[in-house]
Amino acid sequence: MNTYSNTIDQIQVDLIESSQKNAPTVVLIMGIDEHESVLSRARKQQCPSFHLVSLSHFNWDQDLSPWPSKSIIYPNDDFAGKANQFLKTIETKIKDWVDSLLPVEAGPWIIAGYSMGGLFAMYCPYRSSLFTNVCCVSGSVWYPGFESFATTETMIKKPKSVYFSLGRKEIQERNPYLQTTGKIMESLEEDYKKKGIKTTMVWNNGNHFTDPVGRMVDALIWTLHQK
Repeated sequence: MNTYSNTIDQIQVDLIESSQKNAPTVVLIMGIDEHESVLSRARKQQCPSFHLVSLSHFNWDQDLSPWPSKSIIYPNDDFAGKANQFLKTIETKIKDWVDSLLPVEAGPWIIAGYSMGGLFAMYCPYRSSLFTNVCCVSGSVWYPGFESFATTETMIKKPKSVYFSLGRKEIQERNPYLQTTGKIMESLEEDYKKKGIKTTMVWNNGNHFTDPVGRMVDALIWTLHQK
């Protein structure tokens, strides 16, 4: 198993190659250095093989937000709306680097994100044809305007599957935006199913910070079994 690291446009990119040449490539966006734990847990749970591309050490709020917004969670939130620029870097520079290292037989690309990373993952099909499947784990779909955007905009390429999951305590937060997350996910689940996308919504125990690695591995196991 080969591992590679690079910094591309100030994004830390870690590539861990699967021994299975034709495995799909999972682009993972979650907490710093959590990718190794995800990979270890995935192996223990007999998850299907995948090449892993972990993105980290960038500006979380700026780069993953689809459009500018006022502060929602903390006074110093910096939702600059640079997701299109971040996505462009993935589609071009990061993909070119990954493709230069992986076998030509490597399979399709999957996007998997946690929190704001989950929001970004769900935004991608509307602006890119790169990803065949989406994992939105505890995703920030509460983001102002996102539900309306997601249900009215046309995707560039419909994913084969979408996986949503959320902690039961996440909808009990005092912040009124966060309280809407579950209803929005359920609304999107229904909408995507009507559009012919295989979609599931999973409720987990705990709050936003409860076992993110386990939640992500569950998402990947389900997604990698979709054909």
